[in-house]
Amino acid sequence: MAGALNAPLAAQTGARVYGTVTDSVHRRALPGTTVTVVPLDVSGSWQAVADSSGRFALDSLPQGPYVVSARHAWLDSIGLAIPPDTITLVAGAASRVSLGVPSPATIYGESCHAPLTSGKGIIVGYVRSAESGAAVAGAAVGVLWNDFTLDMKTLHVHTFEQGGYVRTDSAGAFRACGIPTLKALTIQAQLDPVRSTGVMDAEIDSSGLLLTSFRLGVEPHTKPTGPYAISGIVKAEDGTVVPHPHVSLVGDTVRTTGDDEGHFRLTGLYPGTVGVQVQAIGYSPTRVTAEAGPGGLPVSVFLMPAAVMLDSVQAFARRAGVPAWKEDFDERLHAHVGGALMTAADIRQRSPHETTDLLRSVPWLTVNGTGLDAKVELRLKPMTGERIGVESCPQVYVDGVEWKADESLNLIAPSVLYGMEVYRHGEVSPAGYANPCGLIFFWTK
Repeated sequence: MAGALNAPLAAQTGARVYGTVTDSVHRRALPGTTVTVVPLDVSGSWQAVADSSGRFALDSLPQGPYVVSARHAWLDSIGLAIPPDTITLVAGAASRVSLGVPSPATIYGESCHAPLTSGKGIIVGYVRSAESGAAVAGAAVGVLWNDFTLDMKTLHVHTFEQGGYVRTDSAGAFRACGIPTLKALTIQAQLDPVRSTGVMDAEIDSSGLLLTSFRLGVEPHTKPTGPYAISGIVKAEDGTVVPHPHVSLVGDTVRTTGDDEGHFRLTGLYPGTVGVQVQAIGYSPTRVTAEAGPGGLPVSVFLMPAAVMLDSVQAFARRAGVPAWKEDFDERLHAHVGGALMTAADIRQRSPHETTDLLRSVPWLTVNGTGLDAKVELRLKPMTGERIGVESCPQVYVDGVEWKADESLNLIAPSVLYGMEVYRHGEVSPAGYANPCGLIFFWTK
């Protein structure tokens, strides 16, 4: 039985208990929490649900000692509990109780048996069956991140991978301690080499706590493809649709291209939590988490425009109606000042299946992979001939805007290209563009 929040105490015949429920992790109220008050000396219990401000109240209770506890569906899903409180109620009096999710420091201390320090954090969560919702015990939850060291003699940066894994307990809960904060992480839950979730991107913020959960398909895979699908729509941040987005599962070969209205559908999936990567020209790529399986909801993905870095403004006289970059490209094409230039006609003659095919014949470049997984790297280190692979080299520009290293060049269809330019390190390159390790320009129609 629940009492009114603002009932006058004089109108009550018994004791009153009231208070608030807060989420100490995110520093906000926790509405919708069910608060249960259980007497220690008699049978029975009373319940109230916290309102939008996290407040609750129960009136007309018999006096005596009580245990006050609280549960919330969100906390249950990630394996956290609100510590109960003990209170003694007196007839005709009101007693206040403050309930809350433990702070990140408390959670870390209790789980990791060490104090929470700057730069370190904890991942807390559950692994449940995608088919039944039951807890999955003994699943391995792996966490990986990249780190680096700097050789002070050569000033060479050495990048290496770090990480580890923890296993879920009998209730399906896990705690991963000592994980770096403010660093890109990849997380995956696995029951065996065949049954695993997708790869998730995550980051522990400065609070030191990340709450997450996974649904893992535990039924054996008897066919090459599963019976489920993930569908959704891709939009820009202003709500307009993004046509023909490229959508793929992180760490998998499943992929598709959306339609004119930004709708997509990934099929042949087994149930479980998966990571979905979305890319489109002119937008920064993004990854979201989705659930494949019974009751899976459509996914809405919002993309942010790719950042454009503008140099200082200069004014030039141009032919009316002709884009500045097109006039510059035409001038370089006829001047033969250096580099390898291709026109739209040259590109059509080569009949490339995808844009990176145009770069496979460039002797100082290496193209590894195909499709959205294709990577373009330097084959030779300038001046020494030493083989290297540097993500930011060569530098790529599309219509004069720097192309992000983590975006696939095959998002650009060969049919939309007006021209292409490739400049090796040391060659004369277009004015305004530094050439530390090679340049590639794509110009679209």
